[in-house]
Formats: sequence, structure tokens, C-alpha cells
Amino acid sequence: MKNPKIGLGSVQWGLKYGISNNSGQTPDIEIASILNRAREHGVRIIDTACLYGDAENRLGQHSLDAFQMITKRLIFRQLVIQRMLTAFCTVQFVNLCRNFKYPSFMDIWCIMRTIF
Repeated sequence: MKNPKIGLGSVQWGLKYGISNNSGQTPDIEIASILNRAREHGVRIIDTACLYGDAENRLGQHSLDAFQMITKRLIFRQLVIQRMLTAFCTVQFVNLCRNFKYPSFMDIWCIMRTIF
């Protein structure tokens, strides 16, 4: 397969996106039509991401055998989860230390060991 010169973006399928977008998300019937037309004209790449609202779910309702998907999903989700977990644990740790009247080194060590 040679490198495609054009791909299809899916952000408007999951979000009301775009400066000139006055109609909101693309309707399901229109997505099917766009995918069929893209397939007929040799488009083989679809760009999607978890940041594109429910675009991935809506894409999953269609036959995508003719396409290669480009997504940022795994790396993004792992990074977000890691950052959220770190932030949550930091807040919990600070709150726990505030709530201990006299936190000992051992108490703090046990908390740190548990959350990290």
C-alpha cells in the first residue's frame, strides 16, 4: 500500500467542532455516506481520538475494514490517568496529614507506601 495523500478527520462526528460548524455533530446517516464516499475515492486513513467526544463509538458502528485508524488513545489515556492519579494521591496525602493531629514519620511512610 502506498502512502495515502489524504485522510479523513472524525472530530465533528463526536463533538460540535469547528469555527463554521452551525449544525453540531454529524448525523449517523451522513457519517455512513461520508465513509462510503471516502472508500470509493481511495481514502484509507481515518484520524480519531478519545478527545473527539464519542467519535470513536460512532465510528465503531460502521464497517471500517477498508480503513486504517490513527488515534492518540492509549498514550493519552495512560498519561491522563497517571496525572489524575498523582494529583488525587497528592491531595489525599495533604488532606490526611491535615487530619492527623500529630502525624508521625511512620504514619506518613505508611500513607505514602499505600498511595504510591
